[in-house]
Amino acid sequence: MNTSYIAIYDNTNNAKYLYASEGVQEFLGYSPTELLSIDSYSLTHPDERNSLRLIHNYSNAQQSFSFWISYHLRHKNGHYVRCNSILHWCHDLIIATVFGEWSELRASSVEERFIVHPNGQMESNIQIPQNDTWSTVEPEPRFCLILNRYSEQALIVFATRQCEEIGKMNQIECVGQSVLEFVAPEHQAIVKHHLELVKSSEMIVKFHFLWHTHILMEAVMSCTVDGLVMVIRHANKICHHTIPS
Repeated sequence: MNTSYIAIYDNTNNAKYLYASEGVQEFLGYSPTELLSIDSYSLTHPDERNSLRLIHNYSNAQQSFSFWISYHLRHKNGHYVRCNSILHWCHDLIIATVFGEWSELRASSVEERFIVHPNGQMESNIQIPQNDTWSTVEPEPRFCLILNRYSEQALIVFATRQCEEIGKMNQIECVGQSVLEFVAPEHQAIVKHHLELVKSSEMIVKFHFLWHTHILMEAVMSCTVDGLVMVIRHANKICHHTIPS
């Protein structure tokens, strides 16, 4: 897998860094602690910021579950690096998996796709308003789990606090447990299948499954060298999955 990392930002119009995984050091030259509380826009290319603001405002208003954006970030040495990010609005946070190399498979597996070119022009598969401003939106209940991609049972290494209300989990005590322990037994095979799929491919996968509370959930999952990211919300429709043979 190419260079990649996980980032968590606050859900504000400045999207300040709250967390970055170890992979950011190889990608951008910064240690994870150097990025804490930094306005993420300060690392973007000045010519691209207007388009990035439009995408940011639009995705906030839409509470986008998953979208892909290609743009540039400034390396610690001063040059700019093309990055390809999968972003998720996750209640009071923005969760991102960031990759160095372009992947058609990864890009095609999300519904909303944006490319910001060096001249600031934006290319997208959807139309977004050109005059959108930041607005306060009531967030949809969602939570995020970061999983150990190298453990067979996909052990939880981090959970956002909304896991307690939505997932009926203990945010602290769930760390070190397998995510499968929180999945209804009859749907554990579904989750296992998608865990293996996202680890073995460059796809972003979205699927439905029953939680341990027997509530139908929808999850979107992506994979970096530092871990698997799984964002979960209540499903808004019934969807039956079978496991491919």
